[in-house]
Amino acid sequence: HTYAYTLPVDATQFPELSWDMADAWQTVRMDTTLLTGHQLTRRITVTAESGRTAVYTVAYERMLSDADTLQMILLDDKPLEGFRADSTFYLVTLPEEAERLPAVTYIEGDADQTIAIRDEAVAYSTDSVAQITVRAANGNTRTYTVRFTWALSNETHLQMIYIDGTPLANFDEEKYTYRIPLPVEITV
Repeated sequence: HTYAYTLPVDATQFPELSWDMADAWQTVRMDTTLLTGHQLTRRITVTAESGRTAVYTVAYERMLSDADTLQMILLDDKPLEGFRADSTFYLVTLPEEAERLPAVTYIEGDADQTIAIRDEAVAYSTDSVAQITVRAANGNTRTYTVRFTWALSNETHLQMIYIDGTPLANFDEEKYTYRIPLPVEITV
């Protein structure tokens, strides 16, 4: 005789098992086998006075969590702006003066999750991506992708123009045309 008993995801222990004997001449022995962290089998062997035996099996299984979402993604230990657990793609624009990519970490959504970060982000690359794959205890997976780009500079000014190594007199970064008289003997 086998009985299956399913426990909720948040169960922290397996229930105790007890029984009523049919007569005073029976002997009853219970063996417990822990199959995994979420499965347990208890076998109750009943031996009659005549030596005949019967085995009752109660199989407990705790439901596995299907939580495959993160609580938060962090960039340099600060929450990713606009993060939502059900949203899996994020485009992060770094300021043009950023000298490195931020460190990508996370806050797990469930203690039974397995989480892996694949960080192929390369500073100043056009394809800097970090991926966080979350595997729920029941096998469900979700992958978060964070793609980094840099703000493009709009700077079109020069700091100085040099002629034969000498700074151009009266240089102004807002002035774009200069007339420089050349000696007669110079040819272009």
